[in-house]
Amino acid sequence: MDVQQVSLSSSPKESSHNPSTTPDESNNLIKSTNNNDIDGKSSPKANSSHSKYIHSFKERESILTDIFKTNVHINSAYNLFLSLTILFLFTQLGQYLLDLNELTQDLNYMKWAFGKFHLGLTVISYLFFCSTIQWIIIRSINKMSTTFWIAETILILMFTVIPTTLINKIQFSPFLALAIYLEQMRNGMKSWSLVVENMDLPPGSRATFKQFCYFMFAPTLLYRSSYPRSKTRSWRKVLLLFFQFLACIFVVFAIARRFVSYTFSTTGIVPLKINELPVIFSIALVVGLVLKFCLMFGFLHSWLNMWAEMLQFADRFFYDSWWLSSSFGEYYRKWNLVVHVWLHTYIYNPLNKKYDNRNLAATATMVFSSLFHEYALSMAFGFFYPVLTLMYFNGIYFYFATLHFSGKTNTAMNTSIFASLILGIAIQTMLIPMEWYARLNCRPVYKDFLRDFFIPRTPFCVRFE
Repeated sequence: MDVQQVSLSSSPKESSHNPSTTPDESNNLIKSTNNNDIDGKSSPKANSSHSKYIHSFKERESILTDIFKTNVHINSAYNLFLSLTILFLFTQLGQYLLDLNELTQDLNYMKWAFGKFHLGLTVISYLFFCSTIQWIIIRSINKMSTTFWIAETILILMFTVIPTTLINKIQFSPFLALAIYLEQMRNGMKSWSLVVENMDLPPGSRATFKQFCYFMFAPTLLYRSSYPRSKTRSWRKVLLLFFQFLACIFVVFAIARRFVSYTFSTTGIVPLKINELPVIFSIALVVGLVLKFCLMFGFLHSWLNMWAEMLQFADRFFYDSWWLSSSFGEYYRKWNLVVHVWLHTYIYNPLNKKYDNRNLAATATMVFSSLFHEYALSMAFGFFYPVLTLMYFNGIYFYFATLHFSGKTNTAMNTSIFASLILGIAIQTMLIPMEWYARLNCRPVYKDFLRDFFIPRTPFCVRFE
């Protein structure tokens, strides 16, 4: 999940740019579903209290998949980035051969970052267990009675308190902790969809265990009794997508080790030279661009398509052509369609229906999204540093300020959106690691936990010269 995965209203002129579908088809969020069931056989479409807003699943590829097939120029750009990644890997291997101490330090860093991976899988398995209990509740209780709400309250406590306690006790690195908290939110969003889409159905028509298991691993947050299925499965493609995902992880790890760790590890110990700040920030701009690319290509494209290929999940429209956006509203809708559709279905549409105010619904949706992103970052790093929240509120302002340009080709607006996105990631790439190392290197300013958690330590720790 990215830092700006929010859902906003859509209009006919703000259609998707999937080359395999028409604009009306790709942006339709209120069509009924008519797909194949888990076994590939036809079945009645899902019915729920949100049937008016049912998202239409259909067989379609990801945009980049279509572009790589049809545009040799873009395919050459992909080969260029792939060759650069391979050359960078060989450069690192050469450096290790020349300096074994560097290899030792990187292995220790990797051990710190991923050494408790098996324990992380244990916590994630527990989250899946909680989701399974949610399915049992849905199958066992006929309606939303007092018994249902008591069971849900107990389940929510199991789903939130126990994983947080385990994470704090095991002391995961921020990398693994963030992955676990994002998995917690993913399971929570899936469980909510499972409840909403099933509780109004007759008990015999609710999700079977097979449907539940498929849904939990499928790359979507919306439960349906059936999904479109592809006819074939290519394990070669699965391995290629997994390799692409690992390559992006390697690049992110190299950035964390070579830029973040080297630059900010002495925060609070060695004074920060003011004349070096422009250089550091310039590097952070490039780093921000690379991180944005790795997040999009590594997760939204490679990781989700890998699971889609394994499960023969045919609707692979996980993102739209956000790089062509001329407004922030258009960007928010297109960046991450997996989360966008969930927010649009369960947050934006109910609020808009109740209050008949699209601006209020859009603002509330963005605030909701920012709070959950801030929750994941704060819990993973162990402190509240609201850089992301401030940028979200800044994004709310620019969302309304740029509505006029939505759906229009505007080079200036498209450039400004790119600039603001890279700038935002660069600021986070600088400030969050500084706060992390300030807390490692400096004594707490406040003795009580709450003030120490919510008040940044950087202003009291960092010295300039």
